[in-house]
Amino acid sequence: CQILGKDLEEIGEIIGWDRGLSKSIIASNEYVINSGKNLVVEEIIELGGEERFFLSSKSPLRNTLVDIIGIVGISTEITDRKRLENSLIDAKEKAEAPSRAKSEFI
Repeated sequence: CQILGKDLEEIGEIIGWDRGLSKSIIASNEYVINSGKNLVVEEIIELGGEERFFLSSKSPLRNTLVDIIGIVGISTEITDRKRLENSLIDAKEKAEAPSRAKSEFI
């Protein structure tokens, strides 16, 4: 991946991404290019001191000869959904705690 003559790691440094995030994105991009398979992955990116969650879908980009010439992808921010999921999990665990305590007692 080159944008304006910079690779993804250099772009990540400019943006302030954690080095591991750049490596993770590069690894998933290479998987799509090398395997020729689609990939859907959740990615966590720190933006403005806050964790943001993204659902990224990546697919191989092919030319008319069916050769893989790159990747095409889209990312959707799912931070609010992840927060809601985590809240529901916490609420469920709190609701089940008395039942577990009762079972352990008996």
